Amino acid sequence: MAPRPRTLPDVPLPASKRQIDLAGDRLREWWLDLNLPGELLSTDAELRAAALLVLDYRIGFQDPLNRVTMGVRSFVKSEGAPIVVAQRLKRMVTIVRKLGRFQRMQLARMQDIGGCRAIIPSRAQFEGVAARIRKTWDVRRFDDYAAEPKSTGYRAVHVVVNRRGRLIEIQLRTPLEQRWAAEVDRAGGQLGDFLKDGFGPEEIVNAYRELADEIARSSGELTDEMYDRFAQIRAQVRSLAATK
Repeated sequence: MAPRPRTLPDVPLPASKRQIDLAGDRLREWWLDLNLPGELLSTDAELRAAALLVLDYRIGFQDPLNRVTMGVRSFVKSEGAPIVVAQRLKRMVTIVRKLGRFQRMQLARMQDIGGCRAIIPSRAQFEGVAARIRKTWDVRRFDDYAAEPKSTGYRAVHVVVNRRGRLIEIQLRTPLEQRWAAEVDRAGGQLGDFLKDGFGPEEIVNAYRELADEIARSSGELTDEMYDRFAQIRAQVRSLAATK
């Protein structure tokens, strides 16, 4: 009989989930009060303690994230696709901004503090990797935004898995879906808006939505028309950003 795979223990929490949520609430209050960039560690003892607790909590995602990323690399390789897999641990300022945008969100339930992304060229390979993830790991959520895109036009597959007691989000995208998302993120940064959530100049949000729909109807190759459309929207964004 083959030995059973070793189950690793959960990564210990630095405090109770209730205390972690309260620390997140305190940082959210601080962010909404200031709404300005600045140092998270204040002379305010309570705020400083909350920030240090959230930092400790965030660090605990590193090992589960590393393990998920290695696993996804293996799944992609097994499907015969090029291994284009990256990971990121959400920055503290990004965590706090997200808590500010979603004011009912509890920090201990945030699903993308640790994130892994794979860019997969063919739909068959795409579905094969998704099937391996669902078969191998404890999947807590599966959102197929490729089949049912968000109102902004965003398309990808998001899978949230539980590894060592921490929720890690896996994103599966085609190369064109990745290009679209990267362009939207860059434009949002220039405009200071959350374009990927539908916030920002209506003409830009609509332009990216229409381009996403065009990409979905395509064969998966970047056409000259798509390239030109990306360039046109980029120019619109630069023009709007210059007036801010």
